[in-house]
Amino acid sequence: MKWINKISKEPPCLTELRSTPNASYSSMYDDCKALIRHQLLNEQGHLCAYCMKRISEEKNPDQDKISVEIEHFKAQAGNKAQALVYKNMLAVCNGFAKQKTIDKKWREKESKVSHCDKTEDGKGDGAQNLRVLDPRDPLCEQMIKYSITGKIEADADNLDVTHDLEKMLNLNVTSLVNARKEILDKAASRLKKAKNKLHKDIDKPLPKTIFDAEIEYWTELQTQVDPKDNKKKYVRHRPFCQVAVWYLKKKMK
Repeated sequence: MKWINKISKEPPCLTELRSTPNASYSSMYDDCKALIRHQLLNEQGHLCAYCMKRISEEKNPDQDKISVEIEHFKAQAGNKAQALVYKNMLAVCNGFAKQKTIDKKWREKESKVSHCDKTEDGKGDGAQNLRVLDPRDPLCEQMIKYSITGKIEADADNLDVTHDLEKMLNLNVTSLVNARKEILDKAASRLKKAKNKLHKDIDKPLPKTIFDAEIEYWTELQTQVDPKDNKKKYVRHRPFCQVAVWYLKKKMK
């Protein structure tokens, strides 16, 4: 999970809708939803607010729809006053992943599991809220850690964080764990190459400048021409970039 600094102004269409009597999220025009999605994507560097997968307005071939959805951090059920508040909206992935499982006859088969805002008995029921984790709060990055296998866990013995990660968001599905493991391995490999270039004794610590340069690599924004007008540029973070940043800061200590 990566902190999202929500300082962007909401699209004017949302402001207008909120001033309309009896307005609701379901009454929002598709064009307005598209504007909100587009702005959320740029605000989040095209990463899912929960799992940090790449999301975009391009079609997801597995689900035959675009790979970004608008999520209400505070569920609309029980929080109607937040339904049309931009700061309560996040861009998330479609919430399903394919993974290989073994059935009772020991045959490998493909199945789908839900995660992020689609979890059964969790965020996906449309009424429950996360207890403590909030990607809009910079403290969210300090509440979690990653194992060498790529599993995401509570940084301390915090049952509320564990509840949010495991039950509410289900962020340790196989595909996400494997993706984070690849990032950890790449971050470690890049750090090793940087050390070899310095010809330093393996037992001596690397200078802080090396870690700073690596953190900059993982956090730098990648610009790309916006296909909507071929002029404006939008920014992208590297998928799962915060996993690498966490690893580098841990090694730096």
